[in-house]
Amino acid sequence: SNSVYNDYIKAIDPQKRFLSKTDIEKFEQYRTLIDEQIKSSSIDFFNLTYETLMSRVDEVESFYLDILNHPFDFNIDETLNTDFEELDYAEGVSDHISIWRKRLKLSTLDGFVTKKIIQDEKEPSDDSGKELKSDIEIEAESRDAIRNNLKDFFDFNDDLERNDWFSIYLNAIVNQFDPHTVYLAPQAKDVFDQNISGKFQGIGARLLKRNQQVEIAEIIIGGPVWRDKLLNIGDVILGVSQTPDEEPVDISIMKLTNAVDLIKGEKGTKVYLMVKR
Repeated sequence: SNSVYNDYIKAIDPQKRFLSKTDIEKFEQYRTLIDEQIKSSSIDFFNLTYETLMSRVDEVESFYLDILNHPFDFNIDETLNTDFEELDYAEGVSDHISIWRKRLKLSTLDGFVTKKIIQDEKEPSDDSGKELKSDIEIEAESRDAIRNNLKDFFDFNDDLERNDWFSIYLNAIVNQFDPHTVYLAPQAKDVFDQNISGKFQGIGARLLKRNQQVEIAEIIIGGPVWRDKLLNIGDVILGVSQTPDEEPVDISIMKLTNAVDLIKGEKGTKVYLMVKR
């Protein structure tokens, strides 16, 4: 029961972005009762966590835009613990907003620095007629990118059904008995059957969704990736495009099945991946 509890709570909020300390205190009453819940076919624990998490997600969705509508001051020294294993849950709403502001500021700063480096490394063209962007413009662009990514995330989250979250709970249970046993919801089972049948072509790698990132979990011997030594286990696929000139689609906010659909295709066709080693 204790192991199921830990794995499940970590799975539904791995970066501790949504749940609060008071939420965890409510959940704690079930820490040693999940085995009894299973025996009695009760899902009271799941219902409580699901309803609480959905409420917290809605709460964050109500205030994150207001944070991103104001420029960040990078001259102010602030600290943020990004070691999610050691990070404490938010104390309350005000603490929650403060933590999210720092996280969004850090993400914006990351984009700001990247854009600055790219701009500084570009050779100025005499006939381009383009002026270098100011720090204010680059900061605004970085915030816009974060805003768009989060909008996609919340849109994706809205598309998730209760059964998707229930699958996470069931897998936290079955994994305690056998780490190689996985519960597949009907849609996931259909995808599994398609992959087993070999009717679809892919890059020759098994993908895993972890902490909102799509990782290479296994290289299939004989596949395109294995033959050309293109990817390694642990590599993270950040984006997918069908042509080299196309803007990559961010797959971190997608369902794994939807990300796989973007990557796989007919034999002989090409797909372009943006990868973090």
